[in-house]
Amino acid sequence: LYSLNYLNYKIISNKTEFNYKKIIITWAFKNDFKKDGSFFDRYFKINSKKLKDTLWVIVYRDKEMPKNIQKNIFFIKPENKFSLNIFPILKLIIINLHFLFKDKKLFISSISNHNFFSNLFLNEVKRLLNKDVKTILFTYEGQIFQNRFIQYISKKFRNITSIGYVHTPPMAAPFNLVYNSCSPDKIILSGKDQIHCFTKFLGWQKSKIIFLPSFRFNKFNLEMKNK
Repeated sequence: LYSLNYLNYKIISNKTEFNYKKIIITWAFKNDFKKDGSFFDRYFKINSKKLKDTLWVIVYRDKEMPKNIQKNIFFIKPENKFSLNIFPILKLIIINLHFLFKDKKLFISSISNHNFFSNLFLNEVKRLLNKDVKTILFTYEGQIFQNRFIQYISKKFRNITSIGYVHTPPMAAPFNLVYNSCSPDKIILSGKDQIHCFTKFLGWQKSKIIFLPSFRFNKFNLEMKNK
């Protein structure tokens, strides 16, 4: 039922044709945008205007849109307005009804709002792909819409390398990052403990791991006594 929030989503872009070499898929809020229409990514700590040959695909999380938007930014705003049109939801249920006879939990997962949004995202963003695109970089969390898009790229665009940046601190049970057929070609990790976890427990080969200092978190002194 939460998928009804996604039916009136918005796509916002200042361009109709796209010929970029790189695509970065990330999230943003209104306060991430500057007066000149550029965007400062909080995960990579870089301004969009510094990467001229890069298209920024942003899953927008605020209600109010920024006033100015640069040409190399493509918005998809998923939660726009609640809809009472239940037919797309019924279609989703019918398409996935066969899972009900295999496993009830699998069926419930297949009709989740996350699955619904992944279909929506893929249908809109796949039209941005062409032979010029060489690299797609994700602020990667192993979310369904990311994995489905990666799976589509691996089948349709063998010339594109997908890279996932694991931007969060280490989690206790990161099952969403287990290596599988929907995983990116390479991932960026920022800690030796993460590399140990990913190679020993999550199925990643070292050849698929790029080890870099964290873009998002800087070193700082923090008093943790009594925390």
